[in-house]
Amino acid sequence: YAGIISHTGNYPIQFGTNNTLRMTINNDGNVGIGDTAPAYTLSVDGTASISSTLQVDGAATFASTLNVSGTTTLTGTL
Repeated sequence: YAGIISHTGNYPIQFGTNNTLRMTINNDGNVGIGDTAPAYTLSVDGTASISSTLQVDGAATFASTLNVSGTTTLTGTL
C-alpha cells in the first residue's frame, strides 16, 4: 500500500469539501457518497452517472423511475 488512512475508534471516517460533508466510510466499511449513514456497501444519495458498463450480478431494485437510452439487453425473467 502507498498509504493507509485509519483509526482505532468506533467512528466513521468522513471527507468534506467547501465546509460540506461529502463521503463517509462507517465502522462496518460501508461507503456513503452524500449519505452520512450508509446501510449498504455503497450508498449514493444523489445523481450517479456511469459512462461505461454497469454489471449487476444479483437482484436490482428500483424505487423510482428507471430511464434507459441506447441499446438494452435483458435476459432471464422480466
